[in-house]
Amino acid sequence: MHSRQSKELNEDCSSVKHIGVIVSEGVILADLAEIAEVFFVADKMLSSMFSQGNGYHFSLLSVRGE
Repeated sequence: MHSRQSKELNEDCSSVKHIGVIVSEGVILADLAEIAEVFFVADKMLSSMFSQGNGYHFSLLSVRGE
């Protein structure tokens, strides 16, 4: 049973999650850095635990593309 659960976990976690944060004028850069750091650490942890395309891709987005 344990090996079946591990296999299911590996199958469920076998993709990169894309995280986009929409920012606007006046955003505080330190707040964005904290958010990005959370996903950076999570990405590194998942990459070390699973070998097939797991983790997070973090992007900053804006309406004007600036």
